[in-house]
Amino acid sequence: MQHYLLEMIRLYSCSDSRHVGIALKCLDFAFIQRKEYSMVRVAAFVKQILSVALHTPPHASASLIAFVRALTNRYSGLDRLFENELDVVASGTYNPNVDDPEHSNPFSANAWEVSLSKFHINAIVAKQAEDCGALKLPQLPKEAPESIHMALFNEAKEGYIRHRVVLKRHPLAKQQSKNYSQQQAKNTLQQQQQLNFRFIKPNKAQLTLIHFDEKPVTPIDF
Repeated sequence: MQHYLLEMIRLYSCSDSRHVGIALKCLDFAFIQRKEYSMVRVAAFVKQILSVALHTPPHASASLIAFVRALTNRYSGLDRLFENELDVVASGTYNPNVDDPEHSNPFSANAWEVSLSKFHINAIVAKQAEDCGALKLPQLPKEAPESIHMALFNEAKEGYIRHRVVLKRHPLAKQQSKNYSQQQAKNTLQQQQQLNFRFIKPNKAQLTLIHFDEKPVTPIDF
């Protein structure tokens, strides 16, 4: 079941949306609606899901990370995956290629895939990864995996690209606001007056470079 679901997401997420939706429903039924599994098995699935999320389009990556957030809410022991790698106390190494997830030793490594997903070009994927690393509870139904998947997939079909644009105020632009009080406007005017340049006027007695005892030199015509 593990390899079937994850391979289905990896192979068909680029071309069709229904395969990712079916996989999300299967994962939800297996881990959230059914009985609780051992913490090692769930952590092994979390590592595999986050690994797949690095190689899928945004509509699949964001929904998979959102599902991991739902799992961390259901299984509190998964917090160990999001700790610093230096704080990991489990022995051995993580082996994702074993047939039985119980023998993969997932807690010997942290979920470094979440830290990498924080720099995703898609803002929704980056936000889901940031909230997942911070162990924030998902805001349902807005952040449900199925809702995020359908919203981003429809945007991909329409050619819409989410991109974060940070607009900065020009340093030479004057600050204009109608909400300033009279006292704030007065303080602003005083600050502007203090910033004005003031030229120093030279002393009239020192306008010439000739010493007072010397006589001016008469120009000679050649």
